[in-house]
Amino acid sequence: YQEDCATTAVLSSSEHGLAFKRVGVAAVFDGHGGSEASEHLHQHMVPRLLQQLKLGIGPQEATAAAVQQLEAQLMSNQCTAGSTLTAAIVLDDQLVVAQVGDSRAVLCRAEKAVQLTSEHKASGDSERARIAAADPSAEISSDGYCYGMGVSRGLGSYHIKSDCSKRAFTATADVTVHQVEAADDFIVLGSDGLFDSLRNGEVVSTARRALAAADGDCSAAAQALVDRAIVMGSSDNVTAVVMLLHGRKLLLAKSNSRLFKNRSPG
Repeated sequence: YQEDCATTAVLSSSEHGLAFKRVGVAAVFDGHGGSEASEHLHQHMVPRLLQQLKLGIGPQEATAAAVQQLEAQLMSNQCTAGSTLTAAIVLDDQLVVAQVGDSRAVLCRAEKAVQLTSEHKASGDSERARIAAADPSAEISSDGYCYGMGVSRGLGSYHIKSDCSKRAFTATADVTVHQVEAADDFIVLGSDGLFDSLRNGEVVSTARRALAAADGDCSAAAQALVDRAIVMGSSDNVTAVVMLLHGRKLLLAKSNSRLFKNRSPG
């Protein structure tokens, strides 16, 4: 059952009244417990972000506020489905990256892979410490589950967040800002189904080969990543988005998602 969604958009500054010449958004949403949350994020991520950017606040603050608005909408709707959120926003020469959950953003810089996000899992040291501080009674299983969830942060999941005894599960985003450098070729956003079967370096090299063969077609590169992950045995939904960062024009591709199919690694 496909619960992943993705969003890509190139926005006109003049049409939307933004103070940036170049604006692009890409995001992946890995849903769990149903697709309602990921579909909501797919539909509303860009409008909420635009709303915040128009206020004239800093990109980091605007992105964090947009994520909180999305979360507030899901809570108001009592949405029991949940979703991760990993987004990359290009504002002129700035790259803003937002992370909630266990999807991942990897930058190709000088042909090398640079991971820009950290997964929010209870098995990680920093998340384990955060959970212990927020809820000392929280139990983390041997396989890293907390409150029955495989991620320690996510949007939606009203049934968990409405229980005051499970207060460590949060939708707070990690938002970072990076300078886009001349050596930065592209960024890949992917659900955990992609990175569970492919290492960062293989993701970058696969995307580079596909971009070269397809004359810079990001859709072809994203499809090549999905195909490679499935061939290598991914047993989860796989979603990938590739966004070029160089050149005079920002190119964004449609996302490519595919359910797992039985194939032999090769």
